[in-house]
Amino acid sequence: MSHFTLKEDSTLCVDCQKLCIDDKAAGGFMEVSEQGNPRLRFKQEKNMGLTAGTLKLLTPQERTDTSPDFPTLAKSAASGCGFCGFLRASLLIAKIQALERQIEISIALAYVWCGRHGRIGLDEGLQALVAEIYHPHGERVGSLRFGVFSSTGA
Repeated sequence: MSHFTLKEDSTLCVDCQKLCIDDKAAGGFMEVSEQGNPRLRFKQEKNMGLTAGTLKLLTPQERTDTSPDFPTLAKSAASGCGFCGFLRASLLIAKIQALERQIEISIALAYVWCGRHGRIGLDEGLQALVAEIYHPHGERVGSLRFGVFSSTGA
């Protein structure tokens, strides 16, 4: 697994700014734990049951581009968008066979949230950002999963 950190001076393009989660609009609310700590919850968690536990939080960020070089992402990265550069680099090294030839693709992004009764081995909270890759006619050709890590106070 490789790690990628955005440069301090990198920015997000207009499309990538849509990756910011409005937790309230997504059904989020604050709950106080038994230990008295505030934590984020989502209304959808109530329907997850005791053993399920992951929730997909869709973002309005969907991109189109052309493989195998992804010129739209390249142009945005060259203009300073750190996430477009990261996404393009990830697609280039992903070894998704369908992307080895020239095709137009759509990239839909969603966050994965692990609820209170999540899967064994997963911490509660935000787990990953997933990029689902589709042909224009809707056939899924692959996906990329990026772990989400944060530090206290971030």
